[in-house]
Amino acid sequence: MYENIFTIDERELSVLEVIEKNNNITQRELSKKTGLSLGLTNIILKRLAKKGYIKIKRMNKKKILYHLTPQAIFDKTNRTYKYLVSSVNIVLNIRENLYKYLNDNKIVEKYNKFIIIGHNEISEIVRLIFKDIGLKNSILKEDEKKEFKDDIFYINCEMERVNDIDNILNIVDILNLNLEK
Repeated sequence: MYENIFTIDERELSVLEVIEKNNNITQRELSKKTGLSLGLTNIILKRLAKKGYIKIKRMNKKKILYHLTPQAIFDKTNRTYKYLVSSVNIVLNIRENLYKYLNDNKIVEKYNKFIIIGHNEISEIVRLIFKDIGLKNSILKEDEKKEFKDDIFYINCEMERVNDIDNILNIVDILNLNLEK
């Protein structure tokens, strides 16, 4: 089957990133830094050279230098750009769906205190969204005991759902809406 020579998979990308930082690295060191086996590292280096992403220059019998080509730099930059655009779109979709959920269910009118459950990237995004929509002063710190109160609305940012109370939004529901789009 034809392999597109202008694509970089995750393992190749990790090898390129290590080489970019240190082009004077041995295959054994490269293997350790990327967490790949030595044999797989060797195969990936050959594949990257064949694709035109690296130039291999033998300095002597034991010393090899690896240089990223302009094509590799372009493709890494392009991949980073696409990742950033995708990440921003995910955040915007979460914001839109969270805002819609809060408005459609009149949550902001019913509650003036909110607790964001979880300490992860999603909870940080939700905190920023709350600040953006003007609810930053109504966010309380998470109650470690997780004793739910009726006068507080909870945003659960953990992957484990909480289903036994009415005044909670499991953020996975918002994330699922994003995945369905």
